[in-house]
Amino acid sequence: MRRPTLVLALLCASLPMLPSCEGFNNQVASARGEIKEVLPSKLADCREAVEDSIKSLSFKLAEKNVDAFVAIFEFYNAEDTKITVRLRKIDDKSTQLELQIGAFGDDKLAQMIVADIKKRL
Repeated sequence: MRRPTLVLALLCASLPMLPSCEGFNNQVASARGEIKEVLPSKLADCREAVEDSIKSLSFKLAEKNVDAFVAIFEFYNAEDTKITVRLRKIDDKSTQLELQIGAFGDDKLAQMIVADIKKRL
């Protein structure tokens, strides 16, 4: 009878050391190289900022899908790496930006693109 109690006590003591589900999800998102950020601007302004940024950074636009609630841009850099920007309307004054570079991401390039988009808002 003592052995199951000891195992249960050790299991309960080790629970705080296990990663939380929220932390695990954040690791998966960063492992895929996706950046998510809320921009304090309406969707139309963010869409124009992304279009201007693509032109100024000399990226090659491959596809653009836009409606009243979502805008998706797929473009390529000089190294032929696919970059995807998704804009989703949250409300009249804010927009969710999601940026994915290639399959695994490039944090430095992603931060530069987001900074350029923010500069244009």
